[in-house]
Amino acid sequence: MKTFNYFQPTDIRFGCGRIKEVGSVVAKFGKRCLLVSRPVSSVLGPVTKKVKKSLSDAGVSFVHFDGVIPNPTTDIVTAGAELARSHNADVVLGVGGGSSMDTAKAIAVEVSHKGSSWDYLFFRETQPTDKTLPIIAVTTTSGTGSQVTQVAVITNPKEKRKSAIYNPIIYPKVSIIDPELMLTVPEHITASTGFDVFTHSFEAYIHKNASPYTGILALEAIRLVAEHLYTAVRDGSNIEARSALSWADTLAGLSIANAGVTLPHGIGMAIGGSCPHVMHGEALAAVYPEFMRFTYSSATQKFATLARIFDSDFTDTTDEAAAKESCSIIDAFLKEIGMYLSLKGLKVPENEIEEIADHSMELPDYTNNPRLATRDEVFAILKKAFRH
Repeated sequence: MKTFNYFQPTDIRFGCGRIKEVGSVVAKFGKRCLLVSRPVSSVLGPVTKKVKKSLSDAGVSFVHFDGVIPNPTTDIVTAGAELARSHNADVVLGVGGGSSMDTAKAIAVEVSHKGSSWDYLFFRETQPTDKTLPIIAVTTTSGTGSQVTQVAVITNPKEKRKSAIYNPIIYPKVSIIDPELMLTVPEHITASTGFDVFTHSFEAYIHKNASPYTGILALEAIRLVAEHLYTAVRDGSNIEARSALSWADTLAGLSIANAGVTLPHGIGMAIGGSCPHVMHGEALAAVYPEFMRFTYSSATQKFATLARIFDSDFTDTTDEAAAKESCSIIDAFLKEIGMYLSLKGLKVPENEIEEIADHSMELPDYTNNPRLATRDEVFAILKKAFRH
């Protein structure tokens, strides 16, 4: 059996109604909290109200930084860190989707270290230390898995680059995953974040660093997404589907925290860096049909397994036939959930594709793909993804 390691320090609190525990959880790590979220909306308002009441009931003093945006930028992180510093915060609570949780992680680093969060990216010689403030995460979407990873993705608009802090010090101390918080997530956000769950689990499954442990988690996450995402997109109030996707999101996060992601994520990050208006799940959806066709013949057995999860009719076919068909299966799945997208439709300028291809090679994700792509092959994938 393959030698492997598995590490997960986050205390996971999963289940309906667990949001009521947030105040007592935060109080174990500090008494002065920075609450981090997107601007309060009709969707996020009830959650925020519950969180603030729980913090107050637990005797936690807090200030609310509600300036998070999709694809959070270095400027946003700095603004949050300044508020945390003025409040003398000793714990950071991220409430929301991946953008809010990643921003909370980056703030926890910046407020406790010299310079900015951008100075502590995964490839820098200087890394975050144990001075980093403790992080608590409450996820309100089923998508990024950030509640159980050591990753904080941030965008530098001046450099038009998207990169990440990657360090075990930013694993959340505690994560609350309450499926009831996802019941009001809009249809397109459900589809986009849900497809992100699929990509995390599938890329962890085919990753060069995949292990027997991450394989079990990833395959179960894929199965849950295949069975429940369409239902959640069409009927957001279905608590069974929401619970299944919340668990799938967590499993996928646990998988990528110990294996990683592959070629599509490096491309997706580059698209987001160049075009911040494009959601991460949208970028992935746009490139996945071409990625599937580029890669399937280099990991036949695993792509065949994917096909059989989605369609049991391929149980008795050869691996080669099932793997090839997996490309059409994912096309159909994307269409079913309203995510069969093109880069042109996402308003990615065609004249920026060359630069996006260059930036796609800056992250190491592509090196972990079953088929190693050259820069020109990535450019070809992007050209095809521009017009499906």
